Amino acid sequence: MYNVKSLVENLIEGSETDKEKAIKIHNFVRDNIRFGLTRKLDLASAEFTLENGYGHCNAKGVLFVRLLREAGINALHHFVTIRKEIFQDAFPSPIYSLIPSKLSHSYVEVNINGKYTRTDSFLIEKILFQKLMNRLIDENRFCGYGLNINAKCDWDAKSDSFSQFHRNLLEEDHGTFENPLDYYYEYHSYKHQFLGVQFSIILDMVGTIFNGQFEIWANSVLNHHRVS
Repeated sequence: MYNVKSLVENLIEGSETDKEKAIKIHNFVRDNIRFGLTRKLDLASAEFTLENGYGHCNAKGVLFVRLLREAGINALHHFVTIRKEIFQDAFPSPIYSLIPSKLSHSYVEVNINGKYTRTDSFLIEKILFQKLMNRLIDENRFCGYGLNINAKCDWDAKSDSFSQFHRNLLEEDHGTFENPLDYYYEYHSYKHQFLGVQFSIILDMVGTIFNGQFEIWANSVLNHHRVS
C-alpha cells in the first residue's frame, strides 16, 4: 500500500514554489499511471489507482487532487459532459458501443498563488500521447484515441492545458466539486449509470468474477498502441 504523504514528500523535495510542486505532481500522475479503465472506474481511490497503475480521467483526477492537497495546494474537481467520440478507437469496440453518448468527464482546477488554472493534461502518459497524436494527424481527425487534435500533455501551472476536454466536445458544464462522490451520488446529470446503478459498481462485480481479466481486455487496444 502506497503511503501518499511519503510519496508527495519525495516528489516535491527541493521544490521552492507551489508552481514547481504542482508540475512535478502533474508529471508523476501523467507518466506513472497509465491511461486506461479499471474495475473501480469512477470510484477508484487514490490508493487504488496508485496500486493498480491504471486510471481513466476521473480516477487520475482524484489522484492528482489528492497529491496536490497533500502538498498544501488547493484543487477542485470540475465536471462536464463531453461526447463519446473522444474515445473512438481507444477501447475494444464492445466497450465503445456501450459507452453512453455523453460522458461525465472531469478536469482539475488548481489554485496557484490565488489563480485557478484548469488542466487534464495529466491523463495520457507522454510517450503514448505522442503516438496517438501522430495517428490523429495522419488520419486527419479532430478526436479519437482518448484525445483531440488540440490536446497537450504538458502544463506550466500558469495556463489551462487539456488533453481530452475541448469546448467543441462540451455538452453540459456541471461546475466544481470538493469531493467527486458528491457528484457521483447526488448530481442528477451524472452519466455513468444504468437504471440508477453506477457503472463502477457493475464493473467491480464483473472484474471480481473474472479476476483481473476485464482490465487486461479493456486496455488491450491502448496497450497495443503503447508497444507499436
